Amino acid sequence: MGIIIKLKKEEDNFMSRIGIDFGTTNSYCAFYSNEGDGKLINIMKNNQPEPSLFFYKSNTGEIYGSRCKDYIDVFPNNFIKSIKVVLDNEEENVVIDGISFEKMYIVQKYIEHLINDIVNIKLESIYEDAVDEVVLSFPVGFSEKYKSKIKKAVENISIKGTDKFIKVIAMIEEPVAAAIHYFYIMKEKNIETNDNVLVYDLGGGTFDAAIVHKDILGDLTVIDHQGIKNLGGDQWDELLGNHIIKRLEYENLSDDGLNELKKIKQKERDYIKFLHKVEELKMRLSEADESIFVLNCGYSIIIRRTDFEEETKQLIEKTLTVCETLINDNSDYPISQIILCGGSTYMPMIKENLSRVFPTMSINLHYPESAIAFGDILYKENDSVSTILKTNHSYGTRCFIGNSEIEKISNVIYYNEYLPVVKSKNFCTHTATDSVIYTVYEGNIKEGEEDYSEIRSQKLLKQFRFVFNYIVPKETYMDVIYTLDEMGILTLSVHSDNHPDQNFSVKVFEDGI
Repeated sequence: MGIIIKLKKEEDNFMSRIGIDFGTTNSYCAFYSNEGDGKLINIMKNNQPEPSLFFYKSNTGEIYGSRCKDYIDVFPNNFIKSIKVVLDNEEENVVIDGISFEKMYIVQKYIEHLINDIVNIKLESIYEDAVDEVVLSFPVGFSEKYKSKIKKAVENISIKGTDKFIKVIAMIEEPVAAAIHYFYIMKEKNIETNDNVLVYDLGGGTFDAAIVHKDILGDLTVIDHQGIKNLGGDQWDELLGNHIIKRLEYENLSDDGLNELKKIKQKERDYIKFLHKVEELKMRLSEADESIFVLNCGYSIIIRRTDFEEETKQLIEKTLTVCETLINDNSDYPISQIILCGGSTYMPMIKENLSRVFPTMSINLHYPESAIAFGDILYKENDSVSTILKTNHSYGTRCFIGNSEIEKISNVIYYNEYLPVVKSKNFCTHTATDSVIYTVYEGNIKEGEEDYSEIRSQKLLKQFRFVFNYIVPKETYMDVIYTLDEMGILTLSVHSDNHPDQNFSVKVFEDGI
């Protein structure tokens, strides 16, 4: 997820922006100033990303980011490795060291840490005036419910030393942010570009691919997208780690070496420490054909890049399949450029395999770890850059089919519709009743595919009861209106001509469900 913060000094028309890419494994901050010719500047400590980590222990309190690394090797059960991932399960809270934490609280405090402890310190002279607007960016596969929760968390952040709170003014998709950065670089270099690009985003914990189209007005639209959860640099680390363990099992290790290997295989704390060293080895193999892996006991083995690539080729093949499907399914938008973003795309095998499968396409690697943060900054900086947003899911209501007892989901809003979108549908009571239960289901149904979907293929988001306060007859009709705005806030309204005193409207996502 990317965040852009706008800072301004009215007296000299000075404008600055801070972009934050809130990543699954790491987060990255960048800065733009319109002084002079304008500059994109990296503002990370030691040019390193900030780990998306949360740690808690009763005697240390809450710790966020890089400081967590001082503790997680010793207390592996007291931290959340990928803060953004915990939002993807149904539980509202996580329990650490006997204390229950609301997930959105952790997200809010981590982003607050990025703003106040990294950005604020680095740009202290600019922050003294005003922080007033934020643009959020998200992976295209995230639901409106998820985006709404993040929006609420960010707007609860206060700026250290002020009475100001952040205001979210827009939300865009991460591939669009990456495309904005790419088109900006090409424009700066006076290079003509194709109007359709494939964004290949491989981060620490997730993979996303999207086709982004630029029309004659310069508007950017995500035409289609696919992704794979739990496929990123972490999975490359695990397979490389397994390869090293297998190698060590056939080595003539000393007693100390055997004992260390046993602990790595059996104890979570030792395995986590081991994976940290494996990740460092992976990074070295991105720059060298081979590198040495050293155990704590001093025993070392040589790991070759070719062995690493052989062990992990199944992972790269999964991403290539996604890209091929996207391109084939969207042949009306011919691709000649592939944009790489995400820190894991630094691995040479990524560019090599993309070139092998798509030999006629140009593979572009421009600051992949910061591309989304920079794209967030550039969004709204120039009025000629804008985006066209589409729905990431379909939404519908559970109902009976005709006079039967068969229940299905009646789809109202479909996947890939342009935002904002307002749709309505008529429903009626199945029997005489004094109330009805309305449900909101989420799916991935495109318009024209099916009007009614099986319940098992959809995800229940929310249900609520509409009370008439008196018995109404069977087949009492009501209009249900779905409104999904550009901020991803879904509102459900119910209207009945026969019972106007019972009309109501409810925001499905903004109430923190």
